Amino acid sequence: MVLVHLCILLYNVLMSPNQHPQGANRQSGRWLYDFLMEGIESDLLMEESVLNERYKNESPMDHDARMERYEKAFAEFDRVLGMVSSAMVREANVEKSERRKSLGLCEKAERTSESAAIEQSLDTFDA
Repeated sequence: MVLVHLCILLYNVLMSPNQHPQGANRQSGRWLYDFLMEGIESDLLMEESVLNERYKNESPMDHDARMERYEKAFAEFDRVLGMVSSAMVREANVEKSERRKSLGLCEKAERTSESAAIEQSLDTFDA
């Protein structure tokens, strides 16, 4: 869970207009991919040509083992990214609720919901 909060903090820093690093592409997910994958499998940060050179003499059995390791790394990446995404959605919904509450819209939403429930119960009563 610490990793999730760290990713959110990093995202917030990188997305603020004053803190965005030069040359980084804010539109891509590359910074998040690199940040997460660094702790999972650093090989998957390298270009394919670099990996091919590094492992040019590996046996077919070692190659298969490495590919399996990469598949597990991508599965772990998906798991962690899901946790980050879920945490960000929760935090965004909390922010929305706080904004809504500060504007007094919660009461209106509750009244509308109550009115809809009453109307539905009256409709079923008539039937």
